[in-house]
Amino acid sequence: MTDKEFLAHYFSLQEEQAQQAFKLFKSVTYPKNHLLLKDGGYAKELLFIEEGFVRVFKQEDKKEVTQWIGSPTEFITEINSFFFNQQSRWNTSSFRSKGLSTI
Repeated sequence: MTDKEFLAHYFSLQEEQAQQAFKLFKSVTYPKNHLLLKDGGYAKELLFIEEGFVRVFKQEDKKEVTQWIGSPTEFITEINSFFFNQQSRWNTSSFRSKGLSTI
């Protein structure tokens, strides 16, 4: 399934609508363990994972606690930060990331 087909299926879009939505995304690649968002920062992007994985975690008592691992064909962001302009409570990093799309 192509990215456009996935968008059409995921959001119940007509083909033309999916093509228009797909144009809004920018394809990016980051190295493994690249910090995409640091806690205390503000999420400015919604990520669509094409290949690889993205990890959401925080430091707690000198340990890293993983909250979520996003996998291919998933959207990921720090919701409170992205939608409500609040400081992020979580770190987000690429974890075996090969391809992401941002909007």
